[in-house]
Amino acid sequence: MSPAAQFLNGWGSNSQTAAEPKPDDEGQSIGINNEYVVGRQIGSGGFSLVKEVIGMDDNGQRIKRAVKIVRKTVANVSEAENDKAQQAVDYEIGIWRYLNHPHILQLHTSFITDFATFCIMDLVESGSLYDLLSELRNNGQMGLNPELAKTYSHQLAAALRYMHADVRLVHRDVKLENCLVQIRPEDECGSLKLCDFGLASFVDGDASGMTDSVRSLDSEDNKEPAGTLEYLAPELLGGTTRKDYSADIWAFGVCVYTMVTGKRPFQHTIQFKLVELIEAGDWNKDLVLASPAGQVDGEDICDLLHGCLDTDPESRWTIADVMGCNWFTGLVDVAADPDWEHVNNTQT
Repeated sequence: MSPAAQFLNGWGSNSQTAAEPKPDDEGQSIGINNEYVVGRQIGSGGFSLVKEVIGMDDNGQRIKRAVKIVRKTVANVSEAENDKAQQAVDYEIGIWRYLNHPHILQLHTSFITDFATFCIMDLVESGSLYDLLSELRNNGQMGLNPELAKTYSHQLAAALRYMHADVRLVHRDVKLENCLVQIRPEDECGSLKLCDFGLASFVDGDASGMTDSVRSLDSEDNKEPAGTLEYLAPELLGGTTRKDYSADIWAFGVCVYTMVTGKRPFQHTIQFKLVELIEAGDWNKDLVLASPAGQVDGEDICDLLHGCLDTDPESRWTIADVMGCNWFTGLVDVAADPDWEHVNNTQT
């Protein structure tokens, strides 16, 4: 070997090689048939990442969606915790893939590799109701304008009507952070999309209309008290495993109050004080009436809130009561039409 060849050979062996790209890195192809290309990261939480993906629809048109990625192994996390994260996403997919409603975030497909579990879903770039209200608060505004408050409240109620009445499913973590808002130029108000079904559970284990494999996912492990304290119904504060629709209705009431006023009905920096406020169930009617929406439909909104934030779960409103309230007069739940296909069994 010539001196020049020896030099080049040695230089190549000592130089650093480019790191092997991970399967979920930007620019990588993913999908059952590698039909999506991974784009920028748009969110993260717990064991998961959310990124943009680009693909093609059946007509060859470019489409943007999102992918939720739960890696099989996360650095500096125990094997048991990694396994638990995989079980959680498997559970969520087992429920989510059967939900089909215009105000529920759509899961298009899911697939598992040796690297991660991938969930391809609608891309919602406008953020959550929590983000929207935080922005308004920073600008000195008090809640949503009357039209948006009514529209988003009705859309969230419609999603819960579908879950409660058609699927017999309790969400168990209804909150502003789990209500995404999809705004498009042709839609002045936008469209609310309820998401995150990792705590959802069938009432009394009734998964009628679902497959045996999905029914079996509703295990004892998911029957513990769940939710976020500020949205938790009084009957759940004692650690009860009670699991029915009424807790979702309470959380819905908290969301409505916050959309209308810009503030939560029960808030305190000290946890036991917050618990006392929730148990008392006293919320500020005057604040509702003074809000932009309250100045238009104050009494109707207060009537809805009285029904939803009743501390007695037995007399608390049902989702049918909510959908029939005066505030929602004239609004239509399109998915309540008998022709709407409630259960989508075509997901892969």
